Amino acid sequence: MIARGILLAAGAALLGASLYASSATAQVDARQLEAAARIIDAEAAGHQNGSMTVALVVRGEVVWVRSYGYADEGRTIPATSDTVYRIGSITKQFTGFALLKAVAEGHVRLEDRVIDYLPELGPVLGADAPPVDLLALATHRVGLAREPDDPDYAYSTGATDQWRQLANEALAHTRAPYAPNERSRYSNIGYAALGLAIERASGIDYVTFVEDRLIRPLGMHSTSFRPDEALLARLAVGYRSSSGSDTAESKSEIAGRGYRIPNGGLFSTASDMARFLAFEMGAARHPPLDNATLEANFGRSFPGVTGDRFGIGFAEEAHGERRLVGHNGLTTGYASSAFFDPEERIGVICLASAEDMCQSRFIDVYAELSPAWVPVAKALRAAKAASAARVAAQQPYPQGEVVLRRFIGELAAGAPDYDALGEVLGGAVRDNLTALRNQFSGLGPLQSVAFLRVDPGGADVYETRFAGGALHWTLTVGEGDILETATMRTVP
Repeated sequence: MIARGILLAAGAALLGASLYASSATAQVDARQLEAAARIIDAEAAGHQNGSMTVALVVRGEVVWVRSYGYADEGRTIPATSDTVYRIGSITKQFTGFALLKAVAEGHVRLEDRVIDYLPELGPVLGADAPPVDLLALATHRVGLAREPDDPDYAYSTGATDQWRQLANEALAHTRAPYAPNERSRYSNIGYAALGLAIERASGIDYVTFVEDRLIRPLGMHSTSFRPDEALLARLAVGYRSSSGSDTAESKSEIAGRGYRIPNGGLFSTASDMARFLAFEMGAARHPPLDNATLEANFGRSFPGVTGDRFGIGFAEEAHGERRLVGHNGLTTGYASSAFFDPEERIGVICLASAEDMCQSRFIDVYAELSPAWVPVAKALRAAKAASAARVAAQQPYPQGEVVLRRFIGELAAGAPDYDALGEVLGGAVRDNLTALRNQFSGLGPLQSVAFLRVDPGGADVYETRFAGGALHWTLTVGEGDILETATMRTVP
């Protein structure tokens, strides 16, 4: 149970009530915060190892922060609001805002053609490709693959100051298999390309631009692409899973993530991310972008292939009549989430040091803080009841076996269809593809797939037998037969 080492700060006292220029009060009372706390406590109690810090921001004010577990269990150092985590793809929000900042400073326009700044993308897109602009690049609509062809991770690791060179090399090994200017298809290499475009348009090193134009003006002193010794001393020890005791081997990534700096290179804390969320809500004291720009940005998004929508730097999720905007993050040993309702101006930040944490959207928390979310929470509970009925009937997902067979074949070939995977699972597969491919290569041909049961959480459990061994799988399948989660273990 991870609920040891708890620290709590109700109201804005932990970070200082004067941090934000919001004239509105948070308008949540102690009863609401206590109810929200119980929900988050229950989520944390399901994890055995690692740490998790959650912050609630309401109308630009930090109203609640609580940390769970140990930042370093070996040294009995509890997690706090100032524990440092890797925030992974939440970095894309900073890159997106950097583009908007470059527009505000007159360096570039959203309608500028991508190849004006990235001529090396011309051969990737093809001579017959229609023009694509920076808005398309920033909203994942250029048609690029999710990742470059990089089976040996030649471009995915390396010091931060090498990211530019590695990004250029990665672009030369990137495909554009989809039609541009249509539906959004999530692309990590696309956001690396966006970082290059911002750098070339502004004439300022990308890392310097983001840190000087966005991070420092917001007072985010514990957020950096290049953590110094003091920051690294506060970095939580990362775990592959909160249910296991094995720490993640992430030292190479701490030194640098290769080309992936603009799409996943930042370190941060819950305290700093609360400042960032307040800025997104239009409540920062010295905002690097004005509120009109923020409102226009969060009012513009494009449909994706998996049901979500994407704007400049953010993903948008529909929840009944409500919506959340923000981003997830996943890197080796760390998971993160930072979303908010732009109308109610209520947000939840979750940073954690295990890859299976921070996957809840805490919809019941939103319902405790705002009546507008009560119908959404009720609908979610109804869906959970339907899932419970499926568990009781022991009926698998209709296409579960087909989806699993497809996934296994793709892993064995080393060529996953990332568009058929949920975002979190896709990121995990991407980070572990070489090891997964080697594992399946050693197992040999697939011989059989057998459904075993629906587990109490609603996931299907299968046994797969190969010429050289057997695996048990636990998986969930979403709309459109998207494989949302999949874990496996060797059968003795």
